Amino acid sequence: MRFPARITFFLLILFVSCQSQPARKRIPVIREQTNVRANQQAQRLHQELKQIDSLLKDFSEPVLRTEEGIPYYTKVAGSGRELTPHTVAVFSGTISDLRGRVLYDYRENRLEMRVMDYNWPSYMQKVLLGMRRGEQRIVYLPSSYAYGLSGDSQKIGSYCSIIINFRLEAL
Repeated sequence: MRFPARITFFLLILFVSCQSQPARKRIPVIREQTNVRANQQAQRLHQELKQIDSLLKDFSEPVLRTEEGIPYYTKVAGSGRELTPHTVAVFSGTISDLRGRVLYDYRENRLEMRVMDYNWPSYMQKVLLGMRRGEQRIVYLPSSYAYGLSGDSQKIGSYCSIIINFRLEAL
């Protein structure tokens, strides 16, 4: 059976490229690259948490942590019933970087949302649930738990740790 010249050339190139790097040799390289990236991300997270901890060491309020190690604390206590899953809640607040520069301001344009109906990360569930009307909490998020490498393309840059300062206005 004869193949046209183009197909024969393509098959020859494909055969040579497969023979030059067997699959069993390529897979460890991919795994090694993945392990290197995972180690770099873990080191970055550790450095960011150390930086956040240095900011929090002089606080008089008790700093709590989620299972992931994300620090948060209650700045102002609230009153009334607690925030529970699937409750519509209105929040106000700001998102800022670690230097205190406000990136987003939701004090005037408040956010209304049904808690837990979105794809909420477990650390935010831990922080939000149990809040009461008027309560203010501050969360320090390392970049890997916030926007990571990509940022948000508007105001939050890549690898930017953020501070979320929010208040529960209404249930």
